[in-house]
Amino acid sequence: MTARRADGQHNNGYEWLSKITYKPNWKFELEEDRNTPTRFMQNFLYLRITTHQPNADRSLQSVLLTSSHALSPEAFMDKSHFLMIVEHAIRDAEMHEVDEWLKFDGKHIRHPHPIDIKNA
Repeated sequence: MTARRADGQHNNGYEWLSKITYKPNWKFELEEDRNTPTRFMQNFLYLRITTHQPNADRSLQSVLLTSSHALSPEAFMDKSHFLMIVEHAIRDAEMHEVDEWLKFDGKHIRHPHPIDIKNA
């Protein structure tokens, strides 16, 4: 989180993100564009959240939860807006975990990985 873009753009985001704390083992990073398919998204950074969590289907194992969210340059102009985006990203990751863990009679109520249903 200490890295800076050479052009100085997004510096606020790096600083603000370095002050974010959440649950133990949750890590927040900003990543440069990753082979963005359009020119429109070339100035975007990605908020990447990673954490190791127990596996909902194999309780003795842990899995790496990774969530990435595209952030436009406008996200770094206002701290309140930036924090709202980070909060939304955390909620999105947590809701995914709800879908992983919440079951009725041993079956997912809302399966978080629809492709897994086809392969089960």
